[in-house]
Amino acid sequence: MQFSPHVHPVLVHELWRLDDGRVPIAELWRAVSRFAWKVGLSSPGYHTVRTVVRAERERRAAQREALLIALEESFQWMPSLFRITDHLAAAWDLRSRPP
Repeated sequence: MQFSPHVHPVLVHELWRLDDGRVPIAELWRAVSRFAWKVGLSSPGYHTVRTVVRAERERRAAQREALLIALEESFQWMPSLFRITDHLAAAWDLRSRPP
């Protein structure tokens, strides 16, 4: 029985670069597989790419939500500096990090 190899960080960065949130995961998998073949890395399995893409999309959505709440709070009549900085800190924690 063979298992899917660990996804190389270069391939994860390529996935992040290619994914704009609208591209189907199957198309991302095909593009990353072609890229892996070009640079001489093993191609990740579809289920692995799907897991990485879903996690990245969820992270981006959470970061976007935190920024929108901070923006909304800043336009209140009496904005709470504490709440604004709290949401900005949450967005900062959700920034892209290398794998």
